[in-house]
Amino acid sequence: MRRCAAAALLAAIVLSPGASALAQEEGPVVDLPVESVDATDYPNVVITVTVPQELIGQDIPLADWFVGENGDARPISVQQLAGDELEVVLVLDTSGSMAGAPLVSAQAAVRDFADSMPSGVEMALVGFGGVTSVIVPFTEDPEELKAGVDSVTASGETALYDALLSASELFDTASQARRTVILLSDGGDTVSTATIEQALVGLVRVEPRFVAIELQTDENDDDALERLRASTLGIIVPATDSSALDGIFGEIASDLINQYRLSFQAQSHGLTEIDIAVRAGDFRALTVVPAQFPAAPPVVEPTDPSPPVTAAPPTTLPVALRPGVPVTIGFLQSTPVFLGGAAAVFLAIFGVTYLVRPRPGGLAGIQALGLSRARSGGMLSDITNRATLLAEQALGRGGFTSRLTGLIEQAGLNLRIGEFALLVVAAGLVSYLLGDLWAGVFGGVFVTVVGVTAMFGLLSVAAGRRAKAFAAQLPDALQLMAGGLRAGFGLLQAIEGVARENLEPSSTEFNRVRLEVQLGRDLEDALDAMAKRVRSEDLAWASEAITIHREIGGDLAQLLEQVAATIRERETIRRQIEVLSAEGRISAIVLVVLPIFVAVVTAAIAPTYLAELTDSSIGKILIAGGVGLMLIGIAWMRRIIRLVY
Repeated sequence: MRRCAAAALLAAIVLSPGASALAQEEGPVVDLPVESVDATDYPNVVITVTVPQELIGQDIPLADWFVGENGDARPISVQQLAGDELEVVLVLDTSGSMAGAPLVSAQAAVRDFADSMPSGVEMALVGFGGVTSVIVPFTEDPEELKAGVDSVTASGETALYDALLSASELFDTASQARRTVILLSDGGDTVSTATIEQALVGLVRVEPRFVAIELQTDENDDDALERLRASTLGIIVPATDSSALDGIFGEIASDLINQYRLSFQAQSHGLTEIDIAVRAGDFRALTVVPAQFPAAPPVVEPTDPSPPVTAAPPTTLPVALRPGVPVTIGFLQSTPVFLGGAAAVFLAIFGVTYLVRPRPGGLAGIQALGLSRARSGGMLSDITNRATLLAEQALGRGGFTSRLTGLIEQAGLNLRIGEFALLVVAAGLVSYLLGDLWAGVFGGVFVTVVGVTAMFGLLSVAAGRRAKAFAAQLPDALQLMAGGLRAGFGLLQAIEGVARENLEPSSTEFNRVRLEVQLGRDLEDALDAMAKRVRSEDLAWASEAITIHREIGGDLAQLLEQVAATIRERETIRRQIEVLSAEGRISAIVLVVLPIFVAVVTAAIAPTYLAELTDSSIGKILIAGGVGLMLIGIAWMRRIIRLVY
């Protein structure tokens, strides 16, 4: 799906009017990453772009660049950014977990990175283990940086937030240099005195380009890195093996030193599409970015001293705009294609901004997308990130965050609450457009309610299925824990064995318990939290049994075997109850689906037959009443067929 979205974006770029001439030529075409569009000195507009890997090292003359406003070419000036405008702080993890091959590979990658930087680049090195230290302050001498990284040894815990705060304090906010922070870490923060909020404030204050290289281990804190990435509009580069670090640092270096600044005088106002293209031989890179320019000044009509001329009355009288009188736009009502196109555009924008975001994966996936492309989502990515944060803040003010977060965790979805909220909003908007095409405003509201309800219903169904799967696996998990205890393992080692040997979702949940205990949480609290998360009363009993055993002693393995046997018997009874209640559940489904099916078939066979309901006020009231009674009936039938045992 991500490849399809990227292909759709590239097709849109190729079809843009401003770049059509270049697009029709022979040769490969790729996306041109855009770092920023600065219109603060309007009409002078400055665009910063990063040339693709294929153009690095080539002399690109002015004639091979193209910039247009809404398809109209503009004269431009082009300048390659010099190294003396770049400041880079390398933040290196030197905790004990980096000892051995990871630290050796990191030192070699940093040395190569320093050698690849041109003269004039200011570089600094910050190391963090149990404590944070500025190993090398800003220097233009790569040998000084290499000597500093060679002196690093791995030991202690991980003070990640302290290190990021120290890195942000190295920058001079009065400087106009391009600032970059490159973080390399293999685990989450454990001993920082600063909080993640303080680290974020420090980074946002200096507005750097943020790149996090994450060595994949069991100690990674993906949520914290994602929060840092979202707040700084940076990128996360996963590295499954330390041997990949040299290639990753090399890509970052080439990305930093191959940027160009394009300047032109804008003539458009308001929302404007800027076409940008560059070519070298048969190779071309294109992109289209939106920009918001100041609105055009109002036109002041000159006063005319001559008497007004009486015009003939128009053949069609205009509509008077009065309070309480609805005004409709005929084009929107008479052109369903417009509404369908609006829905398609919304889906395309949302799909591109969401699907092409970098996700944790291998180095091959990162190389395919390109580091600079992950950052250069432009205004659309910025809008998506800001909308996600606003949605999370709104849900937090409403007190709905904890319940929805719990439901998302129960369903096992890798989504932030703000991202799910945006999906619900997207489903509501598209549902309204489809419903409006079908039956006007009333149909739009009805389909919107159905679409939004369906989103939460699907989330609840996914959570229920996952809880049911966990309940089916729980007896085997407890039996495996008992076997581990009899083999001489400790309780935490037995839990680790379940996480390693069992299937989803029990393996993920028990592995989370293990990680929480290793991070300092009490075992009983971690088990109780897992019981609430998977909605398992049986697991709550098992957790209580483990708590009692730790207080009074005894044979815990035998206790877990007895609990597992009891849960198996309860699971057998539950399945028998499901079989006995199958007829009632099927009857409920038929009673719910049958009216909807009859209405759809009737509308397809005889559309005028239902017009008495859909085209009259009393008919719409009857439909609303019927839907309400059906919802009451659904709730009643669910109450009847749900047996408590």
